[in-house]
Amino acid sequence: MEEVMQTVDSSQKGVKVLSTGKIMPSFVIIFSVLWATLGIISLILGIVYLIVFQSLANNPLLSLVLTNITSLYLRIIIPLILGGILYFFVGRGLWKGQIWARIAAITLLLLGAILTIWGLVKSAIDTPTLFSTSLGVWSIILTFVSLAINLGLASYFIFNQGVKKAFAK
Repeated sequence: MEEVMQTVDSSQKGVKVLSTGKIMPSFVIIFSVLWATLGIISLILGIVYLIVFQSLANNPLLSLVLTNITSLYLRIIIPLILGGILYFFVGRGLWKGQIWARIAAITLLLLGAILTIWGLVKSAIDTPTLFSTSLGVWSIILTFVSLAINLGLASYFIFNQGVKKAFAK
């Protein structure tokens, strides 16, 4: 991220000029830094979990508790590490104004929206009484907030004219 950013003249507020000459909306820059940071955090958490669970698996007493360590790797550790790498590089690509990164960001945001809806439906089917509790109500509210964020950000990257110009060839 060696680009030096300068503020554009006052007639174009909310945009930055990259050293490559591309004019990038400030929100894209903020979003790229956020994704790269979350990618690094996810990668670090994945590595920490890997170390912790590996040390627990080597302990004869605790290994009896962790009988299904493979499932733990497949469901938590590998997605954290691979997701962290993916999010870091997509964030870096957005920072540099690369077209593939915009497409990847849109894809990941829409996938997040689909998985959010799937999770809500699956929860309703698996535990229908969950939604009658206060925890269930908060779960529904947070699900719709997550859905709105994913769809709102995807719409921004798809339809915003400034973003389209910034990522044009």
